[in-house]
Amino acid sequence: MRRRAKPSGKPTTRVRQILTQLGYVEHEDFEYEVEIRLYSNRRLYADVMLFQGDAPIAVVEVEGKPSLLREGFEEARFKGAAWNLENPVPLLWVAAGERDALYRLTRPCNGICYAPLSEQTLPQALAPAQLATLIGDYLQQTDAPLGQSLRDRNLLRDALQAASGKDPRTRFVDLLKTLQSQQPKRGASAPLREAHQRVAQARQKGTGDFALASALRYIARAYFRPLVKNDEVRRFGRYYTPDEVIEFLVEVAAPQPEMRILDFACGSGGFLLGAARYLRERRGLSPTAVADSLHGVEIDPHAHALAALALEVGIGAPVAHLYRENALTFAWSEESYDLILSNPPAGSLPDSIAPEQFRYAGKGKNRLNQYEVAFAELAVRLAKPDALIAIVAPEGLLSNASAESFRRWLFRQARPFAILGLPRGLFPHTPSRMYALVMRKTPLRKRDRCLIAELSRYDLTANRPALVQLVQEAMHA
Repeated sequence: MRRRAKPSGKPTTRVRQILTQLGYVEHEDFEYEVEIRLYSNRRLYADVMLFQGDAPIAVVEVEGKPSLLREGFEEARFKGAAWNLENPVPLLWVAAGERDALYRLTRPCNGICYAPLSEQTLPQALAPAQLATLIGDYLQQTDAPLGQSLRDRNLLRDALQAASGKDPRTRFVDLLKTLQSQQPKRGASAPLREAHQRVAQARQKGTGDFALASALRYIARAYFRPLVKNDEVRRFGRYYTPDEVIEFLVEVAAPQPEMRILDFACGSGGFLLGAARYLRERRGLSPTAVADSLHGVEIDPHAHALAALALEVGIGAPVAHLYRENALTFAWSEESYDLILSNPPAGSLPDSIAPEQFRYAGKGKNRLNQYEVAFAELAVRLAKPDALIAIVAPEGLLSNASAESFRRWLFRQARPFAILGLPRGLFPHTPSRMYALVMRKTPLRKRDRCLIAELSRYDLTANRPALVQLVQEAMHA
């Protein structure tokens, strides 16, 4: 099956409109031309694919005419099965001209079978609130907490819509204040009261609820989305880190007990939450031990408050080492951390940053006035000898000629094991391509090797175990 051009025209426009109206976000929840790998070097490309977190839930096949509905179904079925033969994508949507057909994976079956659903189920069947019912078994099989997290997302989404504010960001701030409070405001709507009760019960229980914590971060995406061209999200280079990237880098790092783990630009707490879940579920640490191992700094007051809330809910214990500070001026103890995981800001540094605090970052001759340079320097300073550093950085840090001398210095301080181009769609609001940079603070040797690759969304989802193994092999070569 050959690759076709990127889907365009009325059918794709209609698909995009329907998914957007249902509350899904283009390039975050659904993506175009998603690569599906077969044996050898063969590739398939789904016209559109709908995701929940890193789990694909629907393949959308776009055809130009209603008469191609059957052909579209055959292509969609092949792609849904090819994604993962042991756990195929559960839903197929064929958009043929103005006609739609929805199919659901059926089991038991001799082979891989999809049964048609009534045309009246579209588009309502794909609404987030319906997915737990429609494909609950798949969600449980793919990721046990995802089914509950999906229900929590729907609960929090309703609460967000009921919150006060003129735009998604101000409504999120109002929702966050409600969730933090002892009691919701008098006269608060039913969705706000229900969300407050759900979070309050999780905090009181103290056993940890990573599904709810994940939903809290998910609903905060609106806060990290730029509303206008020059708003503060773009100005300060702060962007939401997708779960696919967090889970991949945490699995590569494989946190160990007794580690001091740092995110010096922790935002809503994604990397710390991912490390916490790994330590709880893979290492068996107690909530208190996990909380004590985590260290975070965040300058934005609302992101800091969300991180504190999500971490307490997820772990079952509050994180004491979580500071609302500017990491670039914070009073750090150098060489103190065993693992640094972060997606720091990118872009121009403010005038308040003193150049004498850095070797390369800041204004002046032979300097680079960029956040990404300052945070990369900071990572090297704060990491213990032999510590692992895994950060997300813009392409310019790794390719611009002006940063060449800085890169030489950086890689002499911290040996790079992997430089991985991340799928552009995962960071739709960033002005540049983003990369994952994995390093260890140890001198670079002449024959050291570094894995350099461009990743697809498939690599970070269905192919993630193989990719993690590949990076870890490079780390231990």
